[in-house]
Amino acid sequence: MHVSQFLTAISRRPGEFAREIVTRAQETSRREFVVEAALIAVCLAADVSSDAFLDDRGLGQLAGLAAVYAGLLLVRHLFPVLALLAAVLLLYPYGVGGISMLVVIYWAGYRIAGWQRAFAAFTAAMAVSLVVSGDLTTLAVGPLSVAPRLALVLLGVLMPFLLGRFAAQRSRLALALAWQDRHIRRERALLATQARMRERNRIAQDMHDGLGHRLSLISVLSGVVNQNPNLPPEVLPTLDALRTTANAAAAELQDVVGALAPDSDPGDEPGAHTADAIPGLIDTARATGTEIGYHHLPPPDSLSASTSHAAYRIVQEGLTNACKHAPGAAITATVTYEPDAVLVELHNDKPPAPIEQPAPSTRLGLIGLTERVRIAGGALHAGPTPDGGFRVAAILPYDSPAEAPSTVDDSEVDLDYTRSRRFNVHAGTSALVAVAACLLGALILLVWIGISDGGSSVPAKLYDSIPVGTEESAVRDLLPAPTDSALLTIRAGAPPEPESASCLYYLAAEQPSTTPEFIAFRFCFADGRLVDKQTYTTT
Repeated sequence: MHVSQFLTAISRRPGEFAREIVTRAQETSRREFVVEAALIAVCLAADVSSDAFLDDRGLGQLAGLAAVYAGLLLVRHLFPVLALLAAVLLLYPYGVGGISMLVVIYWAGYRIAGWQRAFAAFTAAMAVSLVVSGDLTTLAVGPLSVAPRLALVLLGVLMPFLLGRFAAQRSRLALALAWQDRHIRRERALLATQARMRERNRIAQDMHDGLGHRLSLISVLSGVVNQNPNLPPEVLPTLDALRTTANAAAAELQDVVGALAPDSDPGDEPGAHTADAIPGLIDTARATGTEIGYHHLPPPDSLSASTSHAAYRIVQEGLTNACKHAPGAAITATVTYEPDAVLVELHNDKPPAPIEQPAPSTRLGLIGLTERVRIAGGALHAGPTPDGGFRVAAILPYDSPAEAPSTVDDSEVDLDYTRSRRFNVHAGTSALVAVAACLLGALILLVWIGISDGGSSVPAKLYDSIPVGTEESAVRDLLPAPTDSALLTIRAGAPPEPESASCLYYLAAEQPSTTPEFIAFRFCFADGRLVDKQTYTTT
């Protein structure tokens, strides 16, 4: 919720606003309540103890600060922008509520929607803090004097905010990945179901070819018998009924199969798709120039129709896949009739030459083939071989099962798609780069401060140890050489210099972190000795 939403919310009646807060609280799970309470307790314990021992605050001040910390930690869920403004003000320049305010700043970076809004909110918070602290004026006059504060801001304020932005982007990316994964799984299951239904329609068409042929024979034979003049008269009505029933059954079978499979598959060629037609299928494939070895025996009479059709489809699908994905490779087809089962196997060798652009594969044909073998009561295996080839093998019973096995789970079907998952991750990457840049910038700034300004700062202990009257050479040996920036930025606030004296100006090494003022030291020399030293504050 942003400032505009906050103004809209407070303009409502208090009762309506309170009901909205209660509703949101009811939607929060018990686990979230426990985590939130534990987080607030840890933050309050750390910050209040720090205020008590380090800043020596009274009990009333500690209670007030604890209430402010707890309020901001709670308000951050509803008003992240306002919580960000308050947190930055407390943390910089007043230096209170360290851990609690860092949590609030992190959460603001996580909750504020959009990089533009987040950047505007953070910029506004920093601008207000610079104005309140007085560092905005100091920054314009002498940037070096506020460099330590800017390094602190980079490390303590901007970094948790950017980490929150990165975590939010990562969370949204994870949600997008999960959504796309569910969508792909749903689509994969739908395609697998369609492949199985298409194979069932093929089975229905095969059954129509076989049963229709037999019903037609019954009708023709009954008609031939009916022409025999030596038949008793009482048999003629029965023969007429037999012929009529056979014709009606063939017509009904045609209607049912036509309703089940209105669209023909381009890969289905006309003819009887049984084990007897496998040699013709092999010869057709050999006509394309493919080297195919075929080992088989004549099929027995006890072979069921479903098994015979399944054997044909296994060889057909194996030849199709081999010619498509391994062009030029030698193929071997084997049909073995064991005493209790039929073994059908098709194996292709490794392609003789590397394939520059492999043909796309959805494995839908193998899914349909698995469905046909399942209905026939058999088992199918398809996969690569150690020599770089591919093997399709199935074991089929002679008799069809009374009841087909249960359908395979769609979630276990792997279509082996070649997909390209591309997501817009530039925002999250930018946040991570920004965090690294902040750390690097803060490190460079601190090193630069140590190199450029380290010579113009003097510890208070060293200042106290040098008495007035010490020889100038001895004092200069103890003091670092002051930089020009120190003379330009702090000399204007110093007391008047003694007459006929030359003075050196230094910043104190220990500076207050909660006020816009700085401590400076001055050493004045005359006639070869230290004649005056002063400590003063300047902005």
